[in-house]
Amino acid sequence: LSVVSSTTGVSDGLFAMMGTIQSGHGYKNVYFYDNEGLLRGVLDTHYRADTLLQIGEGFLYPYDTRTIVHVSALGKTIALYRLNGYTMHHDLEIDKHGNIMVLVTKSSSGFQEDYMVTIDKDTGEIIGELDFKILFGDNADFFRLNGTDWLHANSIDYIDQKGGNLIVSSREASIIFSVTGADSGEYALEYIINEGTNASKLGLSDLNLSQQGEVNYCLGQHSAYYISGDDENHYQIVYYNNFYSRNNNRSSSSHPTSNLVPYEDIPGVDEMSFMTVLEIDTTSMTFSESHTIKFGFSRIRSSAIKYQDNYIASSTQVHEVVEVDADFNIVLKLTLRKSGVYRCNKYKIYD
Repeated sequence: LSVVSSTTGVSDGLFAMMGTIQSGHGYKNVYFYDNEGLLRGVLDTHYRADTLLQIGEGFLYPYDTRTIVHVSALGKTIALYRLNGYTMHHDLEIDKHGNIMVLVTKSSSGFQEDYMVTIDKDTGEIIGELDFKILFGDNADFFRLNGTDWLHANSIDYIDQKGGNLIVSSREASIIFSVTGADSGEYALEYIINEGTNASKLGLSDLNLSQQGEVNYCLGQHSAYYISGDDENHYQIVYYNNFYSRNNNRSSSSHPTSNLVPYEDIPGVDEMSFMTVLEIDTTSMTFSESHTIKFGFSRIRSSAIKYQDNYIASSTQVHEVVEVDADFNIVLKLTLRKSGVYRCNKYKIYD
């Protein structure tokens, strides 16, 4: 690693680099680095740890595609959770009861990455299943046009409001959407965020938040996470906008099933990526851009999340991890010389 750091504004903690990629593949293990770029610890995995949740002084993460593991800060196994009938992919979260919500592919389904299951933290039993095709219902005709990987849900965030509120990012549909009722299992779509022309194809115009001011198109994005605000209807979402257009739901103007803005007509698309913070107002059903910062282009993977008063972003194909202060000034940059990283968060492990 090479490190460029400001003298002020850098937060305390360790960077957890998940899914270190060399020669295109080889995602295994989680590596913890300090602010000087020194390796301070390793968690073993047999699969890229798509995400890492801190529970007390320990961590919860995918050990392999069918196993979630809870370990102490020193790596001692506390519990194992099996995903029988499902394959883990991309993200997991904890609800208000401590149960584990996991984005998965259902083995018996003909589709990919369009389910979420809930695992009981005490028994390890799967106690809930959300099929996103059913959630979108008759409005989801677009999934029939776009192959088995029609949604590609790549992040989920649980908020203890509105009966259990989920913020979900979909790479292939290039949308961020909100779901309510997760606590009871009575899931309902609350809103979606995308560019306006996509709403008609999704059949969800009534739920599409209205854009206020200039906002970059949400294209192939990753890691959409909630930031608390004044109340349950006014908050922020930070996400990594890959700004990559060539996915199942968007292609060139010659695509026979696409009624979206063709990617060749979007300035800067497939040339740059961004970390963006959005202001969400569900009372007026609007969204606007609060802050954004531009990075080199990373067409897939990558991440963004708030940590303490700062933000952490990883750009996989640029081989960089940056820490950004509240004013969106870069205060630390880690450059990986020979590899990228799937995602990166930061954690304070010891006081």
